[in-house]
Amino acid sequence: MRNIFSDFLLQHLRVKDSDLKVGKKKEEEMIRSNLEGTIFMPKMKKKQHKKGRRSYTPSPTPEVTRVKMPNRRNGEMFARVVDIYGQERMGVFCEDEKHRIGRIRGKIKKRVWVRKGDLVIINPWKFETKVEGQKEKCEITWRYLKHEISWLNRHNRIPDILDINKIPL
Repeated sequence: MRNIFSDFLLQHLRVKDSDLKVGKKKEEEMIRSNLEGTIFMPKMKKKQHKKGRRSYTPSPTPEVTRVKMPNRRNGEMFARVVDIYGQERMGVFCEDEKHRIGRIRGKIKKRVWVRKGDLVIINPWKFETKVEGQKEKCEITWRYLKHEISWLNRHNRIPDILDINKIPL
């Protein structure tokens, strides 16, 4: 006589069908000997997705442990994003009071979303030949988050010329 438990034994513990035709006491002994050391885990339920709109819960502001500063020896400087042209290019106003065309560095292109008004670190191109009437070019290497900008403001690290309200167009 087969039951659910004997089907389980046939499938998972590789007990032969002929072994199941013995008496009840013999069957219980075989089950105990086969199940020693076996741990049965209950099936985990799949995570149910909430229907409808997700509510926005703001995450707590992270504690500032380290803020990246521009490496002046390599020519890096602060800049503000003024325009967005598309194709990973944007207009930036730099610390040295020049407007440049900034290109987002490939390493951060897909990971970081750069918007108008963001504070960034740029690296001007040194190999470019200067043409009158054209803006110089640079590479955007870093974008600051809100809590990093507030830390930089508190410690007076951002130049006054890069204040959003004072940028000349």
